[in-house]
Amino acid sequence: MKQVVNGLQLFGKSLFAPILILPIIGLFIAFGNVFGNGNLAQYVPLLENPMIQNVGKFISSSAVSILQNLALIFAVGIPIGLAKKDKGYAALTGLVI
Repeated sequence: MKQVVNGLQLFGKSLFAPILILPIIGLFIAFGNVFGNGNLAQYVPLLENPMIQNVGKFISSSAVSILQNLALIFAVGIPIGLAKKDKGYAALTGLVI
């Protein structure tokens, strides 16, 4: 029973890094949408600048592309967390399989 609990704890720790990425990506999407939204320019004159809007759209679209590849992040992150040594080999194996 103790081995099962230890195995589940190790698996939970390996999920920590990929899940930690989710709120960061959410913040990038939110800030990108705020800066890239032309409708908010009437309230905040700074947002009327096309360069700021383009940067906001770029940040938002980059974060969305990372979110779309979330399965890849989990496929690499979980083997890294579970491996005791040769973490790079475990990540590459997780990526390929």
